Amino acid sequence: MRRQRCRRTMPLAVTAAVPLSLLAGCGQVEAPEPAGGPSVTETVTSTEVTSTEPVTSTGGSGGSDRGEGGRSAPDDGQPDDSTRTTGPGEAAQEAESARALEGIADAARASAEGLEGEVGVMVIDLQTGQQAAYQEDLPVYPASFYKLFVAYSALHLVDDGELGLDDVVVGSGPCATVGSALGYAIRVSDNSCADRLAGHVGWEVVESHLRELGLEGTTFSPVDLGTHHAVGDVVTTTAEDVAMMLRLLAQGELLSEESSAVLLGELREQYFTSGLSEALGGDVIFKHKLGTLANVSHDAGIVLDGERRYVVAVTTGGWSHGAEGQAWPVLNAVGEALREYVESWR
Repeated sequence: MRRQRCRRTMPLAVTAAVPLSLLAGCGQVEAPEPAGGPSVTETVTSTEVTSTEPVTSTGGSGGSDRGEGGRSAPDDGQPDDSTRTTGPGEAAQEAESARALEGIADAARASAEGLEGEVGVMVIDLQTGQQAAYQEDLPVYPASFYKLFVAYSALHLVDDGELGLDDVVVGSGPCATVGSALGYAIRVSDNSCADRLAGHVGWEVVESHLRELGLEGTTFSPVDLGTHHAVGDVVTTTAEDVAMMLRLLAQGELLSEESSAVLLGELREQYFTSGLSEALGGDVIFKHKLGTLANVSHDAGIVLDGERRYVVAVTTGGWSHGAEGQAWPVLNAVGEALREYVESWR
């Protein structure tokens, strides 16, 4: 079954001055203080393959040169797949896996039929390089996904020597330093810490870093740099942009080894476990971020199962109310389909 692609030219609009904190899902909550050091992830090398399935592609859009100049992927002790050859049996298996991977996009399409909202999905098998998608370029309001981009931009500046994790953001409290503000923003989705960190980094800097990666579907401009409020009519992201950034992170191509470990560690300690987590089950590691408001509900992350790695991003929008509950059938269907795909490789 060919997947359906729907390319929209008009983004969802924000028509009034909106505090950037309202981008957030999962607002400030009473949650445990992030504690302990970040966990270091393993990395795999994506292998480009040729698939006979016309609707499933390999590789991906968006690029980065962050792997150069000392920012190469951490050595995970695994053999380099970039030069391996593919025999007939393995090629047949990969062709079959491409069809199975496409089933995840089909599950998203089928689960969204008849629902009020709209859905965007992208999933990538980092072992084979194959990917499948459904309306992956659908522009949606980012909710707490914006915290992923702010965290990346802050760590980008850390890698460039322009910020330090111990640099002061505010005088005291959980958002006092760059490192603590980042931790609260990702682990417990604290809106205040995320907004203060974004103001410290600069919204225009965040957006410029995304453009360096070739991510064109995400924007926060224009922003009043005095109040840190969005004053324009376009505040969007896409499943494709989120998935591509997570792919670079998982492959060690987004940030330095140290900064990659920080962000991956925070994603692994995600306080909220709804969304895709419920369907994926507890026998895989899911390093992810949720984003939920009344009219949008998203989840995206990196799935680890033994030596295999996967990236998944699901965005939903256009709900009149209660987005998390209304989007649950889609997130559950995608999570179950991905779990079946993961299990097929065991």
